Amino acid sequence: MERNERFQKILEDMKSSSKTVEVLPCDESAKRKLHEKYTIDPESLLGLILENTGGIIIDHWIRFYGSGKMDFVMKNQMIPIQNIVIAEDILGGLFLYLDNGNIGYFAPDCLELEDMEISLSQFLYWCLHGDTDKFYIDYRWNGWQEELSDLDYDNGVMFYPFLWAEAESLKSRKRSIVPMKEIIELEFEFVTRSATKDENVLHIAEIPYETGEIQFRYSRKMSDDGSKWIREGLFTQYYKNGNIASTGLYVNGAEHGHWTDYHENGQIAAEGDYDNGKETGTWYYYDENGNLEKEEHL
Repeated sequence: MERNERFQKILEDMKSSSKTVEVLPCDESAKRKLHEKYTIDPESLLGLILENTGGIIIDHWIRFYGSGKMDFVMKNQMIPIQNIVIAEDILGGLFLYLDNGNIGYFAPDCLELEDMEISLSQFLYWCLHGDTDKFYIDYRWNGWQEELSDLDYDNGVMFYPFLWAEAESLKSRKRSIVPMKEIIELEFEFVTRSATKDENVLHIAEIPYETGEIQFRYSRKMSDDGSKWIREGLFTQYYKNGNIASTGLYVNGAEHGHWTDYHENGQIAAEGDYDNGKETGTWYYYDENGNLEKEEHL
């Protein structure tokens, strides 16, 4: 059977699925990078997917990598794991080739690699026709399909407390849309932290405005139980023009020491001290020209 005919059969199998399936278009530059970086048999199932799609999105939840938006090369460069990763889910779970040829799953709820004991063709069939609801029963909420229908493929869903930390129920966890890159970096940072037992590891977080400029930059550490981030060290907030809006220190999640707020023109707006999250001592407030407007004694 010719390669095009084999891929057409794959497309027909996708069309017969009761799930929502989207095949993303190929990008020639991504395909060139693939050929430069990897030698993958174009006649194999993985080769057919990589050569003919920019990725495959199933039920807005599972994302196969391809040569396009779901860039196979970029994804594998980003993920700090030796095995070839072929797909992800919106929770940060990763599907990859194991040394025995089976598909493995790096699970976001335990941060461990599990052998699914199925081949790639069986995995694709399971994604299209299998009971994925049962597989994800603990992490799908009411209305998830509608909520995820317009989710950008660069983003995923992060839960707080994190999925690998204890919680009473899924309802007790708060969820938010964050870049998939951040979810994966967080997972492997926690794996590294757990392996080294280094309690002093700090992570630099950058939170942008919707238009892309950095709004917040701060250092943070993981809580002892691994359930949440705690701000620790320097915190800086920025205006959209790049000027600093506020800066100071956090100690164990609370403002501490000297803090300074600025007007957008760079003049100091307010300054004073915190003691474990509470304003203390004398605070000074200035207008946009640098003139002292008032003092406040706390």
